[in-house]
Order: sequence, then structure tokens, then C-alpha cells
Amino acid sequence: MTHPARLTLAAPRGHALAEALRLAFAARGTDLDLVPLQAEAPLLAEGTPRLTIRRGAEPPVILRDPVALLELAEDLHPDQPLHPRDPVRRAEHRQALAQLPKLACLIDRLTLATDPRDVDLNTHLIRTQLGALATILSRPSRGPTLLDLAATPILWRLDALDRSFETHLLTGHDALRDRADTHRWPEILTHDLLADWLSWITAQGSLISRPDTQPDWSTALGPNDRENGVPLTSPRTKVHSIGTRGVLR
Repeated sequence: MTHPARLTLAAPRGHALAEALRLAFAARGTDLDLVPLQAEAPLLAEGTPRLTIRRGAEPPVILRDPVALLELAEDLHPDQPLHPRDPVRRAEHRQALAQLPKLACLIDRLTLATDPRDVDLNTHLIRTQLGALATILSRPSRGPTLLDLAATPILWRLDALDRSFETHLLTGHDALRDRADTHRWPEILTHDLLADWLSWITAQGSLISRPDTQPDWSTALGPNDRENGVPLTSPRTKVHSIGTRGVLR
């Protein structure tokens, strides 16, 4: 660490960014003083964590910006870098870090959704962001990166949603699922924390927690997985080509 400092993190329990920050410091062997903040619900992006830095007689510095908080963990430990050495890769990782709070918000919206359209929209947006994240993290690295650690609280919860509610958010992203398990610190991302979050999702009536609302595609296949009785032809078998007004195909 470049300057001895006392670091105090104030955040609601279960806040994804606060957990990411704790993982980033824990990977360097640095402890944070924790001040729990009250929150109405255990949402991943509810409220704004703040980190207070005290160094000797200097006035305390308070940081709230998500990227600034994570970058501080890197800057205070120049002898233990987690960012890639290559400047382009490093910039790419910083850009991805800035997207994590947005991903946490999308997960909150999904767990609060009571309308199928909201579930579909947020599922699509989450999977789109996961695709970009998977591409970045698939590139070789010397070890766990800051982005690996920062994404772990989110990936850990997405895996739990898939296992508990069959949301299929990480379907096709086994490498991301494995990373969440590899980089999870059980002292920070505890089983009780996860159990409380999943119980809250069920208790507040989230659509994803209700199996009776899941689509049943068996009727589309018909008996014995055969096609149903929809005729192969209909009165109108030609449709307008997309982007070509008036042209049939």
C-alpha cells in the first residue's frame, strides 16, 4: 500500500458494488471497516456505498463513484496489480467495470418484475451484457483481474437465480459461472446472504419465482413430441419481405 490509511465502507447489506470492493481489497490482504446501512429491500443497487479514507491528520476523503472506488483498490496496491498490463486491455476492463452497476440494476428490475414483458426485456438486456463481459474475460490473463473480482457478486447471484428459478441467465456462459465459484470469498459472499435474497424474491411475489407462470412449450409440440395440428399451409403462405415494401416472398 502506498500510504497507510484507514478505510471505512458504509453500504447496505447485499449491495453488489460494496461486495465487489470488499473482494478487491481482500485479494490484497487489506481489511475494510464496515458500517451497515439500512435499506428497504435487499437490492443489489439500492443506495450508494461510500468509502471514507482517513490518513493521519489529513482531512478524510469520501468516495462514492463506483469506478473510483474500485480503482482505488488498484492504486493503493501498485505492487499487487490486478488490471491487465496492456493499456488497451486495461482500458477495456475499466469500461466493463463501469457497466457492472447497470447490470446490477437490471437484475434488481428482473427480481421486482411482475409483468412477463418486464421479465423478457430485462432477461434480454442481462444476457446481452453478459455476452460482452464473457468476451472480455475469455482473453488470457496472468491471474484473477479486478474485473473478475468485481463481477463475482453479480455472477454468483445469477447462478443462484438459474438454480432456484430456472431463469437460464447464464445458459451458454459456463465459463462465467465457473468464475463466480472460483473467485467467491465465502466470508464475504455468504450462504445466509444468498438465502435471504432468494427468500425475499419469493416473498415479494416476483414473477420469476412463480413456476405456474413459466411458459409451457409442450402444447406447441403436440402429443409425443410430434408437431401439433397446425396445417403446413394457410390461406396466405407469402409474407412481405422485411425492408422491401410490397414485395412478397
